[in-house]
Order: sequence, then structure tokens, then C-alpha cells
Amino acid sequence: MSNQSNIQSTWRMPFNPPSEQAQQLAERTIRDLRQQQRHKYWDVEYLQEGIRKNGLEAVLEELSSAEEPDSTELHQALSEENDRIGNWNQELEPQKFLVMWRDRAKTEQWDDICRQADNMLFDHRWASLQRLCDIKQTRGDLGFDPNRIGLMPSANGKYLLDIEQEFITVWNPQTGKPITSWNPPISIRSAVALYDDLIAIGLQDGTLFHWELSEDTQYEVIKIEGSIDKIASKEDYCVLCTQNTFFLIDEDGTLEREIPNSFD
Repeated sequence: MSNQSNIQSTWRMPFNPPSEQAQQLAERTIRDLRQQQRHKYWDVEYLQEGIRKNGLEAVLEELSSAEEPDSTELHQALSEENDRIGNWNQELEPQKFLVMWRDRAKTEQWDDICRQADNMLFDHRWASLQRLCDIKQTRGDLGFDPNRIGLMPSANGKYLLDIEQEFITVWNPQTGKPITSWNPPISIRSAVALYDDLIAIGLQDGTLFHWELSEDTQYEVIKIEGSIDKIASKEDYCVLCTQNTFFLIDEDGTLEREIPNSFD
């Protein structure tokens, strides 16, 4: 019975005749040679570095006179992405092109390029987290203040806020360096990212502030009775939660409704 089972297992193993194996090897060799002869910008790391140093327009100009195989196809794809990307600020959105190029590679079924772009994006996110670990070193040997509320990104991902009860520091998540800070008039109880770069901040005296990070502008929206212990937002509305009441606020800061808190 054991011998019969081994025989059946042997016949179930995949088997390619020598001619087919030779053809597969030849196809793989041709594919590897073709990749070696391609322009260097087919390599995503070379492309990203070229764009970072010289800009996308310079890369396109270099490709326009390239003689390597498939350079015309690469030039056309990059030209189309250049038209799509519009007024791109590399300093504020350093990974925007890489994300777009990864998506283009998926569309074109360039699997090797897609994998390389995905790996680079993962490495960038990990490096950003490592840089942000340096933030706590500025707080001394004890690290973060125990009264610290927490870290919170803006909705557009361009800013990272380190929120304490008495102080907020805004960091650049790409460089790990501080951008600006704010010391509110009263202790902070809660905060939430609304949309784009707009942050809602609830204070202990019931004052709701909005902070437009790109303009570095804070302004009072409304003042309610009680400490704003929690803020929830959806679309154009915010709910401010105090110990006794929920307050529904529209995007202009108008009080739409008060709902008694009956969960006690």
C-alpha cells in the first residue's frame, strides 16, 4: 500500500519535458537581457532620485533623446503622468509621484516596477516613523509629559500634532522636524482632525477653536457651557460632548441642537 501511494505521489508531481524547460529558460534569459538593456529610469529608484535632484521635466528631456529599448514607451507614460500631476510641490508631497507611478505600473501590468514602487513606499513610511521617534528625545529623559493627549495627523497627512493639555507642537512627518506650536489660553481637553489641514480643538472652559495649519491661524468658533471632553465629526458637522450635554455644531460654528446626556 505504501509503495502504491509513493508511485501515485510521483505521478502527481509537475513534470515538464526537456524541450519545454529549455524554452522557459530561453524566455527568461531574453527577458533578463532586455531588462539589462533598458534605460536606467525603468528602475524606480533611479527614476525617483533623478526626479528629486533634477525634476520631472529634466528626466523627460533626457528620455526624449535616449536610444535604449522601450525608452519611447517610458517617455510617453511619464509625460502623461506629468500632465496629471499638475503643480506638484516636492517638498510638501515628496511621495506623490511615486504613488502615481505605482498606480500607473499596475495599469500597465509592469509587475516588477509595481513591486519596486511598493517596497520604496513601505521603506519611506517606516523611515518616517523612525524619524518621529526622535521627537520624544526633545522632552528629556522622562520622555513625553504624562498629561499629553497624544499624537494626531491632519486629515491630509501633511502634519503631525503632538497634543498636550497646555501646548501643541506641529511636526513635519517627512523630516521629523517641528513646524510651529500653539499655547492655548485654557487647558485642552480634546481635538480632532476635520478635513485638509483644519483641526478642531476643545478647551476646558467650553471654547471650540479651529486651527488652519497651513496658515498657522487659530480662531474661536463657539463657546458652550461645560468642558469639551470629546469631539466627533462627520462631513459638515461636529458633536461637542460635555458631561451633561451633546452639542451639534455646523461647519460655520452655528449651534444646531442640544441633546441632554442621559447615559449616567
